[in-house]
Amino acid sequence: MEYIFLGFDSLVVSALYYIYKKKTKTLLNIKNATEINLSDNKMVDNEVIDYGMIVGLVSPDNIELTSNYDKAIKGVIRVVEVREHGTKFNNNTSLDTNRLVSRVINDVPFSLVNSNVRVQVDDPLTANYLLEYLDLTHTNFEQTKDSLIKKILAGIFTNESVKGIQTTESMLKKGTRLTAFGRIEKLPNIASTSWLNQNNMANYRITESSLKDYEFIITPLSRKALIEKLIKSTKSLKIFLYLFTSVGVVVGSYCAYKVIKEYLDKRKRERQLEQARQERLKNQRARAQHYDDENILQNQNNDDRQDSATATCVICLVNPRELVLLDCGHVCLCMDCFERMPNSNCPICRQRFRTFVPCYIP
Repeated sequence: MEYIFLGFDSLVVSALYYIYKKKTKTLLNIKNATEINLSDNKMVDNEVIDYGMIVGLVSPDNIELTSNYDKAIKGVIRVVEVREHGTKFNNNTSLDTNRLVSRVINDVPFSLVNSNVRVQVDDPLTANYLLEYLDLTHTNFEQTKDSLIKKILAGIFTNESVKGIQTTESMLKKGTRLTAFGRIEKLPNIASTSWLNQNNMANYRITESSLKDYEFIITPLSRKALIEKLIKSTKSLKIFLYLFTSVGVVVGSYCAYKVIKEYLDKRKRERQLEQARQERLKNQRARAQHYDDENILQNQNNDDRQDSATATCVICLVNPRELVLLDCGHVCLCMDCFERMPNSNCPICRQRFRTFVPCYIP
């Protein structure tokens, strides 16, 4: 069991370490990312900055989205979620549940605008730290109108009772100030002659960086707030990493102790068996001398034969008993049967024996 736990702990530590290293790398990249003031930047057409930071206001490129519940709210990303709230009964306890029924995401192309610069955002839904910080524009909870009897029956047969349905709408509003980290490219003028360049703006594009471990980030948080969030996250990961590593070290030490102890016990058992074999040879010579006279053997009475029979191994009933099992103290086995035993239980009392001592029964 401890080996299974050690394997599980190793998987958890590996996963935590991977996430921790990734978060640490992201934190370092954000700290070192150069903030680019594109209005004063002298980038030439098609020039690329592999990883940089820009700040701008959300502006739809063409059409814009309208809130389903307030026509005055405009934006570029709209997320509508429907969740089912209920109570799940388990033995004598109850637990509130929150199940996602549906989630619909709508988005339109948009850019980040700063003075006379427009930065097109490619695939904003793939960016980190964006959808979790959308503005909540609507929430409504509709309680179920089931009768009390129906709720009780549902709780009895399904162990779950539905409280109601909650509908929420979140949007990335027009004019929201965003901070973006990614690959920045200066678009040529020929690509800026349409509606994107209606105010003679310089046009750029920000996308996911091709560099390894450089995350594409778009967030309403400032660089300072994002760094503080990542520091707090890495500290929590470090605590869990130390905790599971410590548990793994303890369990691993115990497993190593068991392996070493089994190895030492095996060596000790082999030495005892070798000593028992040597003792067996001596006992066989002693028996040969004891029964050397054939006349004495032929003249043995029935009681002697019965005594000799009772001194044979309880398993094979052929060889003499040669070992004393400890701690139970039974003398019942020969050397051959002892070496072939599948376990360490005494065949007389079924008690588990710790060791053995060779003995001689004439």
